[in-house]
Amino acid sequence: MTQLTNTNLAVAPLRAVAYARFSSDMQRSESIDAQIRAIKKYAKDNKMIVIGNYIDLAKSGKNADRPQFQRMIRESKNGSYDLIIVHKLDRFARNRYDSVMYRHELKQNKVKLLSVLENYDSDTPEGVLMESLYEGMNEYYIKNLSREIMKGLRENAYQAKFTGGVPPLGFSIDNNLNYIINDKESETIKLIFDMASNGKSYGDMMSRLNDLGYTTKRGKTFGKNSLHSILRNSKYCGTYEFNVAPTRDINGSRNYHDRKPEDEIIRIEDAIPAIVSKEQFDKVQHILNSRKRRPGAQSAREVYLLSGKIFCGICGMAYTGHRKYNSQKKKYVVYSCGKNQRKKECTAKYIRREYIEGFVLDQISEHVFDESKIPEVCKLYKEYALENNYEAIMQKEYLSKKLKAVDKQIDNIVSIVATTASKSLLNKLEELEQDKITLEFRIENIETECSIQSVTEDELKDLFAIARDLFKKGELSTSKKLIDLFVDRVTVYDEYVELVVKIKPDLSLLCKVKDKSGSFDGDTKSCPLDGAEGGT
Repeated sequence: MTQLTNTNLAVAPLRAVAYARFSSDMQRSESIDAQIRAIKKYAKDNKMIVIGNYIDLAKSGKNADRPQFQRMIRESKNGSYDLIIVHKLDRFARNRYDSVMYRHELKQNKVKLLSVLENYDSDTPEGVLMESLYEGMNEYYIKNLSREIMKGLRENAYQAKFTGGVPPLGFSIDNNLNYIINDKESETIKLIFDMASNGKSYGDMMSRLNDLGYTTKRGKTFGKNSLHSILRNSKYCGTYEFNVAPTRDINGSRNYHDRKPEDEIIRIEDAIPAIVSKEQFDKVQHILNSRKRRPGAQSAREVYLLSGKIFCGICGMAYTGHRKYNSQKKKYVVYSCGKNQRKKECTAKYIRREYIEGFVLDQISEHVFDESKIPEVCKLYKEYALENNYEAIMQKEYLSKKLKAVDKQIDNIVSIVATTASKSLLNKLEELEQDKITLEFRIENIETECSIQSVTEDELKDLFAIARDLFKKGELSTSKKLIDLFVDRVTVYDEYVELVVKIKPDLSLLCKVKDKSGSFDGDTKSCPLDGAEGGT
């Protein structure tokens, strides 16, 4: 009987994934096919198996904000592949920072990066040097190209020519790259500036424009950002500006509400046809500038979770939140009766915000995060996952059955090879092993991409406990939404607070108050609201 030895078995090939991209609409999508074809040939020649592809369409390599690239980096932690193969290194990254950072992450995950056209061993000193040279050349290429492009754009800008992108709403571009007024769109621009110069808010303008069926240049409804961009664009009064937006940061982002220094901006007065007068444009700028919030105004705002839900039990007027200060100028935030605040016609006292909100949050948390609901939540989640990922689940089931069949074939062949050492069966075994690796990778990708995850009742129980704790402290981001959903009314009387919740039509919780106003001595007290009593 022939014994099966290590030399009889083929060594499992390294598992590789291909990464390909093209960076703009100027390039053809066929270039992706050419990259993948070259990568697969390279893998075959070097006895590697390509088990999957990651492809980014029309994504620049200047930054790493590429969906499939980021997914590939994340999944490198799973141990599902050993190599990433690119056609050229500039497909992976075009700046040294991204290249070094993501290579380091791949190295930690025991994944190696290979290039079809730049073949070197990165594990040797010579390979490291070559790698640095390639990265430097790629970064030089993109920066030099950007400089040459900017030079051409500046020449066009000095002639007030169109420099690319989408022309502003209200303008079209002729064959000589000159701005011309688009008669139909310009009516929208005139209406926007008329409304703004008459003091209309962004909300009023959006409602009017959307009711009339007006849209942006891209056919979308108007929002605050699109209106802001229009009202701040000096091209509408005939002034041409170029190189206004700030340079992108290291992450490839830029703040379009900011501007470059004046000495870097090209500005030419009366260079293009005007849609609105300079007087009207300047008036709108003055109005917009006067509306700017003072520094710190936004951060100083208080959050009142019970706003619109809390009322006075004596006169029925709504309680409103506001600040109070003691003799030491220490701030306290309270709710108090609106009639008492305005006309002093009600005897109701104020109630400290932390007391009343703490009581409501504590009571509601026991109902919103009731652990008896967990089995039903688990069931609903499974139904939701099935409905939203039906095709992916069916694909996963199909691949899983195929994987099971391949495993069975492998077991059968291994038992035969152990007695015969047949070379043809060894080749077949190698093919099946490759099929198994590919199927496992595809199943894993489906699970990752579609978030098909099982959730146990124990896991939900832990999540409920965490969410309940955050909610009771008022730190859960959805606290206000949950209160709006479940709290019907909070009524403050002299001796107790009545809380009516929406979970059951007949459910209300009553709570007595020892010291409704709270003291101003600055001591930290427990909530003066005792446990709930029965009643309506």
